[in-house]
Amino acid sequence: MKNTLFRLGHMLLGWGTVGVVYSLTDRLQGAGTLLPPSAL
Repeated sequence: MKNTLFRLGHMLLGWGTVGVVYSLTDRLQGAGTLLPPSAL
């Protein structure tokens, strides 16, 4: 049981870090640029 809680804690920490990085890059990059349709 202790190992399960340890792994669950690390999983939540990892996904929390991913969420923070994801939202920070969203704020730093700003609005995206819409590319025109290509010939491909």
